[in-house]
Amino acid sequence: MTSGTLNITAGDGVCSHEIAWEVTGRRRDPYVLLADPNCERGTGRFIPEIDKED
Repeated sequence: MTSGTLNITAGDGVCSHEIAWEVTGRRRDPYVLLADPNCERGTGRFIPEIDKED
């Protein structure tokens, strides 16, 4: 990989299809595990909707 481009070479050397790809990751750092208001404390699991005070 260079300059943000991933090059995949086809086994037959002829294919020129374009593909889409995605990289995902799981954060396990102290901020996410203990302090991020959008994450469950201790697990780091993302909470999509947080109850807010009126």
